[in-house]
Amino acid sequence: MTRNQLLSAFGRPLRVQQHSNGGEEWFYKFGSQQHESHPVSETTVSETERSYSVGQESSVITTMQEAPIHLSQSGRVVAPIPAGRIVVE
Repeated sequence: MTRNQLLSAFGRPLRVQQHSNGGEEWFYKFGSQQHESHPVSETTVSETERSYSVGQESSVITTMQEAPIHLSQSGRVVAPIPAGRIVVE
């Protein structure tokens, strides 16, 4: 992927860090989600009846972090793009 393809796909980076060898690091926000699900049950007992309820509890945890994409001196991405999805603001 070239510098121009990166710009076209993800937009302008949050910031750019230049390196002495001519390479650059372009920083983007990456988001990832973790889904969790647990069974839930509740029992209520009285003198005359017994009630039992069951269900499912779900949660989603979203993690956002800034991470670099490494570009060579010639303007090509030279390392794997970090895991997650780039968040465009």
